[in-house]
Amino acid sequence: NGDEVRRGEEEAEEGRGVRSNTKKGGKARRGRGKDQRESASSVLSEVKKGMEAIKQLVYGESSSDGVDVSAWLEQLYTPITSTSTGLDESNNWVVSGNGTASGKPLLANDPHLTLTAPSIWQLVHVECKPCGLDAIGSTFIGAPGVIIGRNSHISWGVTNGRPDIQDLYVMEEGSTPNTYYYKGSDVQYNIESIHIKVKGRSDYVFERKSCVYGPVVTDVLNLEGGYDIALNWTQLQPGHDTTFDSFFQLNLARNWTEFVDALRSFVAPSQNFIYADTEGNIGYYLPGQIPIRKEGHTGRFPVPGNGSFDVEGWIPFHRLPHVLNPPDGYIVTANNKVTPPNYAYRIEMDWGDGYRAERITSMVKGNYGRHTFGTFRTIQLDQVSLPLSKLKPYLSALNVEGAAKQWRDAMVEWDGDTADRSQVATVFQIWYGKLMQMPSSYVGEPGKEWDASEQLYVNMFRHNLTHLCQKWSGQTCEEYAADALRTATNRRTYSSLFGGSGEVIPKWGEEVHLIHFQNVILTATAFGCLGDRSYYGGGDCNTVNVACFNSDFDTYAGPSYRQIIDLNDMEESKFIYPMGQSGDVFSPNYDDYLPIYHAGNYIRMRTSGYTAKTTIVIE
Repeated sequence: NGDEVRRGEEEAEEGRGVRSNTKKGGKARRGRGKDQRESASSVLSEVKKGMEAIKQLVYGESSSDGVDVSAWLEQLYTPITSTSTGLDESNNWVVSGNGTASGKPLLANDPHLTLTAPSIWQLVHVECKPCGLDAIGSTFIGAPGVIIGRNSHISWGVTNGRPDIQDLYVMEEGSTPNTYYYKGSDVQYNIESIHIKVKGRSDYVFERKSCVYGPVVTDVLNLEGGYDIALNWTQLQPGHDTTFDSFFQLNLARNWTEFVDALRSFVAPSQNFIYADTEGNIGYYLPGQIPIRKEGHTGRFPVPGNGSFDVEGWIPFHRLPHVLNPPDGYIVTANNKVTPPNYAYRIEMDWGDGYRAERITSMVKGNYGRHTFGTFRTIQLDQVSLPLSKLKPYLSALNVEGAAKQWRDAMVEWDGDTADRSQVATVFQIWYGKLMQMPSSYVGEPGKEWDASEQLYVNMFRHNLTHLCQKWSGQTCEEYAADALRTATNRRTYSSLFGGSGEVIPKWGEEVHLIHFQNVILTATAFGCLGDRSYYGGGDCNTVNVACFNSDFDTYAGPSYRQIIDLNDMEESKFIYPMGQSGDVFSPNYDDYLPIYHAGNYIRMRTSGYTAKTTIVIE
């Protein structure tokens, strides 16, 4: 938005001024050339150009500096794509006893991660009678206890809170080799030679360079310009990271007070913790060390690494977002914004788009007072794509003909449920994908397109931002959307995407959109067929049962674990995750949970009445 752009401009200007102020009030610097002294300012000049580019993209304003938007975006885009990882989305929600049939809370959670074989999770029951520990749920290999799950008194679930806990600092070269300028003095870089043993080969050797802020990542990001960029990240701070201690204490907690006390030692990555207990309480807390930045430093852009923009501390624990027994009787998080408008601290500026949270909230409200395991299961497996309902008023008004008109009418009548294995779902995904891309004519490179914001076109339609579409394509938003629909319903499009003559549109979730579970070792070898698994499924990036896909309509990330916990009878709680408990591809337990998971079913979350195949005793 406009305020965002203006804040960014002020940050760039203020950053440039900081260098000047330090120079006036600080010690004289000896032996510095002009190029050395202005290295940080040159980077901030690039940030300024970036803000000019954003103004052109969003407001259609011309640039007085003659900024080449395409070149600037290309420079920005390449490092981002080279370091992107994957899905970092999840869902969790909890409903109080007032909203359930039993009169006791229900809690659900499904973290969304890369779908691997074997899974990143393992189901465990951890018991220690002398210390009062009896917890069950999912854990990471090697973690002390349960990460997501329950004990005999409380239950909890997590989603990524998405706080901005990373900063990039532009380091100014010192007057002597291997030094940088910090708080008025030259400071020596810490340079270590790292040797990694490789069987049958000589050691792999590289240098690790770090400074007061953390590791220098210029080489990792393949950045050019003659200056060092350092990464300051909460998770790399020196000292004792007590996050796993926090989880262990969480396993022992018996009430809200002990739950909150356990979270005090949580460092990173900050998670949206939801809570319910057998006494009927529900709650929420976002723990972790989230930095407080100086005025003019939002965290979105690199800043000078001379000490002027150092983090001032952490948001006090008692001021982090939290609630106990909210009056609405439910709590929903899905990587969406969790802070109120008047919240005193900046946590994040890039929250999730809110579609999943909106859909979950709607379904929670729809059955409030009657919720059971069955209604929670329906929510967790829901595959209605909410953007369709937002776009329908504009879709129905598109001036198209022939096949485009036929499919326009079909989409208007469709309920958006991508689980229905229909052709109309496939057409919608193609059209929506085209709608979400910058036209290659504006990017400046034929055949190249970049994904835009998920809600970009929805907002353009709603707020009549016609100039944005005209700037990109020389068309109104309606004309651009109509052209995207014609492309999405063209035989040539189907032929290029799916092969053949393009006369038949494949059904979504039945003939297109594979969900992949790749073996972490065997996938890249000739034995990949032994370890990999896949099946067709519904969903997309905006459904509760999420299934983001690539340009081949294949999905590699999604719900990596599901749980629904019944505080009325803990032993009736259920959980499931894909694949199985064994990493041995020849074991019957390698993938025996996958058919259960695929069918939308669960297994009981029992702490008694079962036979343990494997028990580990730690004394």
